[in-house]
Amino acid sequence: YDINCGVRLALLDLPIEKFSESSRFELLKKIYSLVPSGLHKEQKLSKALTKKDYDSIAKEGIGWSKQKGYTLEEDISHIESLGCIEGGSCDFISQSAFLRGEKQLGTIGSGNHFIEIGFVDELFCEKTAHSWKLFKNQLYILIHSGSRGFGHQICQDFVTKLGNNKLTASLPDRQLACAYISSDEGRAYLSSMATAANFAFNNRQVIFHQIRAAFKECLNINPHEIRLLYDVCHNIAKVETHIVNGVEKNLLVHRKGATRAFAPHHVELAYCFQTTGQPVLVPGDMQRSSYILSGLGNAQSSMELIGGMLKGFIGSLIATQLGQAIGQLSAGVTGTHDV
Repeated sequence: YDINCGVRLALLDLPIEKFSESSRFELLKKIYSLVPSGLHKEQKLSKALTKKDYDSIAKEGIGWSKQKGYTLEEDISHIESLGCIEGGSCDFISQSAFLRGEKQLGTIGSGNHFIEIGFVDELFCEKTAHSWKLFKNQLYILIHSGSRGFGHQICQDFVTKLGNNKLTASLPDRQLACAYISSDEGRAYLSSMATAANFAFNNRQVIFHQIRAAFKECLNINPHEIRLLYDVCHNIAKVETHIVNGVEKNLLVHRKGATRAFAPHHVELAYCFQTTGQPVLVPGDMQRSSYILSGLGNAQSSMELIGGMLKGFIGSLIATQLGQAIGQLSAGVTGTHDV
């Protein structure tokens, strides 16, 4: 239901030793005040989104945040698909979805969503770590959130719409509701899904903007000193070109609870990741570490697993297949879930 739920990792050129106990408390207190969390929570620091805002988000993705001053120019190349899924439209989205989302940009939500502040505990691949400017004991910020009530309502609306068609009728669970990609129903969903995905990119960007503001106020650290390493999606379907049984094909790749893990020199990666492969972010939990990996792709291009990586702690167990472990992140020193 949470379309383009995703994970974003940012880095500071500051070791944990320079981050005092008192400043940690003040910083987290400030982030709490700037970034609402919990079910149905809304952002009180900004105006409700208008139809013009929604149209801009649908068509321009992260470009909306850039126009509003929430995005630095250097952020964009560090976001999957440059922060915009093409084909977004508001034409098939319900008023209920618009109302649910109008005050939710810049909010975390509930469940397993979080803001986490921690430090780099261990490095496994010095070469890639150096390229990404990672060092031991370095402070990081990890954000996990998605399209909030806006995306949830879009999904619910289409599950209801598609629930009685011929394809869905024979399925064991209505939440498996489906349509042919080229059908009117399929095209309507994909355009609405793209809009929800672009909403999610902007949600994580506004959260990031507010965190930068908190660091500035509490520690006098400028926004440019908090570098976005990568923002990667899961719970999304995207048209991609892959080799299947020796033949190049356009596929609609659905990654549910998984992220892409593209290899070096992949055409979709920004210049800064062409020699290293895509950063892959694997969040842990309150007892186990998170990991940063670099994508190795998937030479077999099997239909079961195309350029993908599981999210969650288990993802580290298949690192040798799809990604190379770069660093281990230690959560829980200054981090907190459901901030």
